[in-house]
Formats: sequence, C-alpha cells, structure tokens
Amino acid sequence: MTASGLYRGGFFGTLLVAALVIVLGAVAILQPRTMQHPLLQIETVVSLGNEGGQSPLRLTMLIDGQPSAERCERMISSMASSILSVCPQCRTVTRTCLSALTPEQQNILSERALPVDSARLPNGVTLYESVNPKLARLTCEASARQSAGHVPITCNPAGSARPVAQDGGADRSAHFLAFSFGLLAAAFFASWLVCWLILRFEHLHAHLSHDPVDSGPQKFHVTPTARVGGVPLMCALVAAAGASLLLQPWYRVNPSDMGYLLIAATPAFLGGLTEDLTKRVGALDRLLLTMASGLLAAWLLGAVLNRLDVPMIDAALSWMPLAILLTAVAVAGVANAINIIDGYNGLAAGYSVIVLAALAAAATLTADWLLLGISLSMIGAVLGFLTWNWPGGKMFLGDGGAYLLGFVIAEISILLVVRNPEISPWFPVLLLAYPIFETLYSIYRRRNARGHAVGKPDDLHLHQLLYRWLVDADRPVDPREATTHNSRVAPYYWWLAAALAALGVLLRADTGSLALCVLLFCVGYCLLYRHLAAQTLRFSG
Repeated sequence: MTASGLYRGGFFGTLLVAALVIVLGAVAILQPRTMQHPLLQIETVVSLGNEGGQSPLRLTMLIDGQPSAERCERMISSMASSILSVCPQCRTVTRTCLSALTPEQQNILSERALPVDSARLPNGVTLYESVNPKLARLTCEASARQSAGHVPITCNPAGSARPVAQDGGADRSAHFLAFSFGLLAAAFFASWLVCWLILRFEHLHAHLSHDPVDSGPQKFHVTPTARVGGVPLMCALVAAAGASLLLQPWYRVNPSDMGYLLIAATPAFLGGLTEDLTKRVGALDRLLLTMASGLLAAWLLGAVLNRLDVPMIDAALSWMPLAILLTAVAVAGVANAINIIDGYNGLAAGYSVIVLAALAAAATLTADWLLLGISLSMIGAVLGFLTWNWPGGKMFLGDGGAYLLGFVIAEISILLVVRNPEISPWFPVLLLAYPIFETLYSIYRRRNARGHAVGKPDDLHLHQLLYRWLVDADRPVDPREATTHNSRVAPYYWWLAAALAALGVLLRADTGSLALCVLLFCVGYCLLYRHLAAQTLRFSG
C-alpha cells in the first residue's frame, strides 16, 4: 500500500473511531440515571399458639437503589421466591421498582427511628407490622436468629435508633475478604499460565508479537521480546469474573458488574493490542478508543465522575454531558499515563500493583466489596505477568496491557469516589500523581520546551533520566548487562508508589491535605527532573 493509501486509511479509521465515541457519548448522556429501588410486601396470617386465635403479619422490604430496572426486577423475583419457598401460606401484596422515594420511604433507609419494628439488611430494610406488636417483635428476632451465618440481619425495636451496620460486622468482612483473595488467586494463576503459553509457543507468533530492539528512542532491550502482556491480563480478568460467578451464592457480589467492566474495557484493550501486533494504530485512534471505553463504563456501570470537591467545578459537573465528557477524558488520560511510564521492566506493572493495593485498602475500609474484588483480581493478574516481566524482561505489557491496566485503575478510582462519598476524589489523584504529572510534563516539554509534536516519542522521561544516572551516561552499557541495568529502575518508583499509597490511604477523606500533597509532589518532580537533566544530558545548540 502506498503512503497516501495508508494516510487515507488512517484518516477514515480515525473518523470511524471518532464517530463511535460520539455515538457512545450520546447514549451515555441519554441513559437514565435514576436508581430503581426494589419494594416487596408480603402478608401472612400467624397462629398465636397458647394465646389462641390468629393475627395478620406484613413484611415490607425496601432495598437500596439498583442501576437498572432489569436488575431491580431480578432482585425482587429472587427475594419473593426465597420467602415463598419457606412460607407457602404467604402472599405477595406489592412488588415494584421505585424510581423515586417518598420522604417516608427515605426515612426507612435512614438511621432514624421508626414507629414499627425493623431489621437492617446488608442492602436494605425490612419492616415487621402487625396489630399484635409482640408478634412483630418475635418475628423480627426470629428472622435475625435464623439468618445468623448467612445474610446478617439486625433487629431494631420500634422507636430505637437504627445504625447502618458495616455489612454484617467483622465476620461478614472476613467472609468477603476471603472470597476476594480467592479472585486474586484465580487471576494470578490464569495470568501466569497464559504468559507461559505465550512464551512456550512464541515461535508461532513472534513475527507479530515481538517488539524489535531498534524501533524507537524508548527501546531499552537487546533482544526481540513479546509485547502482548495485555492478553494474559485480559484472560486473568475473565477467569476472575468466572470465579465470581461460581462463588456468587456465597460471595454475594453481582458478577455481572465485572462482566460489564470487561465489556467496557474491550475498545481500549483491542486498540492497544492491535497496535502491538500491527504497529499501525495511531495515537489519536488509541486515545479515542480509550475514551469510548470510558463512555461504555459510564453507560453500563454508572461510572461518571460527579465531584472533585471543588465548589465551582462540582456545580459544573451537575450538568451530566460535561460530567460524562470529563470522565471519558480522565479515563483516557490515566490509561495513556500508565502507557507512558511503561518504559522499563516492572515499572508500570509494579507501580500499578501498589496503586491497586491502596484502592483495595480503601474499598475494604468502606466495605465496598465489589471494588475490592475487582482490585484484587487486577492485582493477581498483574502479579502473574510480573513474574515474567521483572527482572528478566521476558514479556512486555505493550499498549494493550498498559491501556487495559490504566483503564481498570481509572474505573476503580471513579467508582470508589461515586459509590463512597467519604472518599475524596483527590485520593486516586495522589496515588496516580507520578504517571499523571509525567504525562502533563511530557506534553509541555515536547510542545513548548523542545518544539516537538506532542505524540512524538522521545527518551527524556524522568525514568529514562534516572536510568542514565544509574548506569552512568558516559559509559556504554555492555549488552550482557542491559537487562540487569533495565530492572534497576523500577524499585525506585515502587518506593515512591508505596509512600504515596500510604499517605493517600491515611488522608483518603481529607481533600485539602490530599491536594496539598499532590502540589508538593509536582514541585518535587520538577526539581528532581532538573537535577537529573543537569547530571545526565548534554544539549547541543
């Protein structure tokens, strides 16, 4: 194909991808954002035993909002089937999904006292109503006893405060933690195995998957190496999603959410993987595809950044189109930032593991078990890959792996902030301060300081300056020691990530302190960059 033909193909390909982003953006904006609250009312008649006679009893179950009417209907059907299977004489009075709650219904889900006996569920409240108050109390207490070891229920007498339990207490937390680490193990072994298979049969695909040693200024390996690390990461996430499906009766986290995340990640992953295999997907196309993934996540998971804890910006973000646009840009920015720091063995992967560990810690502290499971699944996937990537450098993340990893980190960060108001949006910003500021500083350096195109690769990133400082820029590197020198860079950034992670988890709710830490990091980055540049670079002219 001629150069003009390639140009025309790339131009129309970019238009096609841009059109996809516009369509997905419109769908995400038009998608209704109202939550659907399952409401189920069951009535029965209970014999009073020694007291004689019978008394009616009504159970009213109001559950936390669900993101779709379909999921709400499935939850109502499941609850009704469970109750009617053990209570044949019961009858369903009401089963509906509420798109808006009355003040009385909002009061039911709050911690305020109610005039009737109630039971706090992990995801809602059950009311026990009867003309015989003693019967309602006994039924409530019996439900709490019978649920011990399964779904924990806290019975609250009429007129008492009803604190929201932390998802069933310490035993419940330990239960979820155990299954979450089961997802980590499943992802680790799947990732490790797929890496082994890729390397075992690389003679069959080397002509497509190998990264040559002389194809750009950012190449620091001396032998052609497979750069399809995104494949084991994606396979590992699929394995973790399958494990969550098998464990769902005990784990009680909806596995479809992990499925939605994988669907949303597909455009970013495939765009990067196609570039890894063909070397013909432009930077703009990959950026647009990653934005498309962010829009899909906004549609499927409701992952829309709605606050930055800055009053004027938060007011602007109340307009949904702007919030969705900013979310898509933020997701693409984080994915591209992880790709930019993917320059040495273990650097991007190891840094990301520590960021994910901090996100998992925050998810545990807020009892957000879905995000804990996703975080640990991604940690397992990256660790399985990392055993082959560091220190030996037998496989690289590639664009597919970097974009997938960055996308998942971005989505966990957004969902953590959206689902947990006590978490400051500056918490993930501090965790990702290095890759984000590295990206912004690289744009400034290429465009303003050096007059280069923003998308043109160079060898002036901070990690590259650190590499030159470590190996002594004046001394040529022995090819036999190249891998050893390559692997010396990553641990410095692991310590940086660990420090930011510890600080972030400690200050996770303090927006002012987190923003100050981000500012101090940026200043420190600039000072360090200038120092290393003066030590290792010789500019001409």
